[in-house]
Amino acid sequence: MTLLLCSILSCTNNTGNISGMDYVIFQSVESNRFSDHTPTKLNHSEVELIETIIKTELKEIIEFHKIQTERIYSNSNKSDLENHIKFVRQYLPFRNNRNEKIVFIQFICNPDDKYERYKNEWETKPVGNIIDGGSCYFNFIVDLTNNSLIDVSINSVG
Repeated sequence: MTLLLCSILSCTNNTGNISGMDYVIFQSVESNRFSDHTPTKLNHSEVELIETIIKTELKEIIEFHKIQTERIYSNSNKSDLENHIKFVRQYLPFRNNRNEKIVFIQFICNPDDKYERYKNEWETKPVGNIIDGGSCYFNFIVDLTNNSLIDVSINSVG
């Protein structure tokens, strides 16, 4: 069982795949956005729980992004379009001052096709605060202690 879990969730760098999307968990990232929070651990079971909490909203955002992308890339070939609707995730788990486990999840569409600074770096560095980018960048904040969705944010178009 441990070997299987390690092959699903890389034991060395906390990466995995859920709902067809690759992800990485940053276990101890300092963040200005969550300066009053303490970094904590997150495991694959908790990632699966988060998936059930965000499922409906995530589906709606992905559909919205797909419609926008199809309009923008209507003259492109099918593989270009499919590449622009792929997402990866970055999970940043924290404990707030009430000791509730809060997880910030950043979604990034096709990072290897983005600016050079994101290429192959999404697994090693949190993207940080992105000002625009439209539906290609969105995030959720989930309260795992209370199994609730706190916030959903889709970036505006620059």
